[in-house]
Amino acid sequence: MGVPEKIKAIQDEMAKTQINKATEHHIGLLRAKLAKLRREQEDAKSKKGGSAEGFD
Repeated sequence: MGVPEKIKAIQDEMAKTQINKATEHHIGLLRAKLAKLRREQEDAKSKKGGSAEGFD
């Protein structure tokens, strides 16, 4: 399962989970995982670009 699929799965779970005092911790963990995956996705995009030529 790739990063976009994991992000979608977490978003779906967050949408289904009712927010109340009992589920706040679970929602917080999901939000942390989502942030980590989005950061990884951004890093992969930034590393994908080729090296630019230096200014001469």
